[in-house]
Amino acid sequence: HDGYGWRQVDNTTRSGRVVFVGGNVPGSPTSPTSRRMDYLNLSTLGNSMYFGDIASPLGARRQTGGCSSSTRGIFMGGQGNGSNLNEIGYLTIASQGDAVDFGNLSAQRQTCQTLSSSTRGISYGAGEPAVNVIEYVEIPTKGNSIQFGTSDKARRDGFALASPTRGVSGGGTGDTSAESLIEYITIASKGNGTEFGNLSYTGRGHRAFSNSVRGIINGGYALASPYVRSPGLQYITIATTGNAVDFGNLTIPMGGGASSGTQSNHIRGVFAGASTPSNVNNIEYVTIASSGNGFDFGDLSSDSWNQTGACSNSHGGLGGF
Repeated sequence: HDGYGWRQVDNTTRSGRVVFVGGNVPGSPTSPTSRRMDYLNLSTLGNSMYFGDIASPLGARRQTGGCSSSTRGIFMGGQGNGSNLNEIGYLTIASQGDAVDFGNLSAQRQTCQTLSSSTRGISYGAGEPAVNVIEYVEIPTKGNSIQFGTSDKARRDGFALASPTRGVSGGGTGDTSAESLIEYITIASKGNGTEFGNLSYTGRGHRAFSNSVRGIINGGYALASPYVRSPGLQYITIATTGNAVDFGNLTIPMGGGASSGTQSNHIRGVFAGASTPSNVNNIEYVTIASSGNGFDFGDLSSDSWNQTGACSNSHGGLGGF
């Protein structure tokens, strides 16, 4: 019993590996997006290491949405060099190697808010312009995304996270205003989003991760110039509904695209790479079960990155402890 309900103890070994996909390449006006992938192990502290590349014909990308099973990582859409992408790619988390083609989204989308259970990956909203479309794929297979339902609000640059049964998404912007609304879906079924509560502070560029009980969300950044970043963190209890509650603060204010550079196991989550507004390659971590501030984890091994996608073989949507 975890204090909220009875749960199955996970008797398998999870490595706690996170893979970061693509990103924004600073100082490169002709090719601002990256094919590079890096990885790190959540149980240790240290810098990320080279994993592989996004293989052709898949395009280099930033603002891609990442989700995963315990074996396979998926990344959906993103922004390429000059246009948004509809491609879905996948990689094998336990091995190092290149990512290859999985299928396609129903349209070209960037800042997909992505979450997953052990079998199903969800793309929740996107832009530009902001949409209210929810799509899904079956992670063990390959193929195009399928309609899941619709969101209450068209949004982009929001957050998404999951327990094994419930997906939660919110925040971001509807193109003209910040959204505080949080919604949830039941991952195993298909249907529309249902109201969960509200964020304690709004903005865009929210990033989030979870264990099977609690979701942690960063503050994002303001819609208007000078686009002030927030160091604040807030949390929700996934099995209930209600408003987000203050958690603590990161050491630096970090904003980024949806699902960018954030992943977790059941103990620890990381925020990696951001804009402050300058691109930084910092990695910070928090302990999910406690309330408190972020701590230095290490650095991304490449030059300063922002708007990376991320997937993990140990996140809250996979269940257990």
